[in-house]
Amino acid sequence: LQSSYAELAGSPVRHLAALGLGTIFYVRGQYDAAESLLSQIDSAGSYPYARGRATWLRGMGAFAQGRFADAQGHYDDTLATFERMGDVELAGGAHNLLSGLAFQLGDKVNEWRHRRAAIDAMAVSRSPRFKHTTLATAAASARQDSPEAALAIQDKCRRGVKREGQSLQVRRDERERADNRENIADGASAQG
Repeated sequence: LQSSYAELAGSPVRHLAALGLGTIFYVRGQYDAAESLLSQIDSAGSYPYARGRATWLRGMGAFAQGRFADAQGHYDDTLATFERMGDVELAGGAHNLLSGLAFQLGDKVNEWRHRRAAIDAMAVSRSPRFKHTTLATAAASARQDSPEAALAIQDKCRRGVKREGQSLQVRRDERERADNRENIADGASAQG
């Protein structure tokens, strides 16, 4: 793949090929190789979509390595790129990344500010995966502070997943709902 990429020098699709190769490096856990390749896309000459996806992956690599400040910068760049493009769904995905980072850092205010923006983006999305990810992560976050709210979010998530026919995810969501119901019951019996 790397030799094929090298053959694209000067080609207008070089940045898209770099994005694909950088994605492979990321998935393999070769974060330094991914960073080296993806950082080349982050230039004025690349397509905005490729630039946004490159900073997305660079942020995920930084997050995986515990470099949260770098992840924040890359995710902010991703969001800005997709907002400039007017792509509400991809901007919503960037908000999901930022909410996950804020969750990791214990920053509930920014976490829910970004979650709300991602939830708002669901209105224009046609992607079942985006919708499910948005709701499932919101439910997981809400679970500790408000199992009842988490259960309501999971119900909405479950209805959407069933509509899309994603049976494996339905089973996973059902287990989480059962856990939430158990937490609610445990809380009620502890109070009573």
